[in-house]
Amino acid sequence: MTISQLRYVTEIIKCKSFNKASENLYISQPSLSVSIRKLEEELGEPLFVRTSTGVAPTPFGVELLPFIQDIVNLYEQMPLQVYGKASKHYLRISIANGGYRFFTEVIGKLYMAHKEDGIHIEYHDVPPEGSLSMVADGTAQIGGFTIWSFQKTSIESRLNRMGVRFVQLGSCSPTVSIGPKNPLWTRAENWVTLDMIREYPIIYSFSEHSNMLLKKLGLYNRGNLITCKERAGRGELLSHTDGISIGGFPSQVYRKASHYPNQRIFQLHGYNFKNEFGYIYNQSYDLSRVALEFIGYLDELIAD
Repeated sequence: MTISQLRYVTEIIKCKSFNKASENLYISQPSLSVSIRKLEEELGEPLFVRTSTGVAPTPFGVELLPFIQDIVNLYEQMPLQVYGKASKHYLRISIANGGYRFFTEVIGKLYMAHKEDGIHIEYHDVPPEGSLSMVADGTAQIGGFTIWSFQKTSIESRLNRMGVRFVQLGSCSPTVSIGPKNPLWTRAENWVTLDMIREYPIIYSFSEHSNMLLKKLGLYNRGNLITCKERAGRGELLSHTDGISIGGFPSQVYRKASHYPNQRIFQLHGYNFKNEFGYIYNQSYDLSRVALEFIGYLDELIAD
């Protein structure tokens, strides 16, 4: 049993729908269903039943709900104590990167600035939806986040409902990453078209952000697919297959080739939408001094 599963239960009951709850929680509906099924297996009884008006709690779910709500409420208050009172005595920060490696460079600067005084840094390597979940429930003060411009209105509306603010640092066009085994490796130009990459398997990350892009490009559930949740694993798969990874690569941040020595990154021509990248924070909590310092280092990195 995890705190995330308990939060899922309260959201489903509030929405009376798995689909609506998954949208508000920013996770896929199948992932939500699997998580609830595992919780029900652990508890030994079903929590929900489908009715003509939507999803409703079973009698067991109704009985359990007050305890679940108490646990979730207490848990959500805990970060305020940890990052509020405790931060007066020592420096502490929890960061979810949202899939961006450049966060580690900023963390390095933060550490070097305070290593003599003592600092506790919690670093979480998670996709954008994982970053949002951690910031929303207070387990991370700052989270990396990214929004495709074609979904900006709906995503920002969801963030507002969750009390989370997105601060944009920059934007980039959709990109295609490949490894040395892909025939496009020796291509002279730094761009490709959709027709040029259709024959290659997509190395897919399971993230909702990736889903949105693949659906927009008409590549969702098409052709060969290699799935891998871990970012490091996807990089290795690019090195050892002719697969491709499609996303939004902020090349203006990753200026040094050593960041990705075994990958080539092409601009995907024919599309004018952007990948807006930045950070998020929970507006319910005041950002600590060290969190504001981290944001300052982020701004410096983008401006350099």
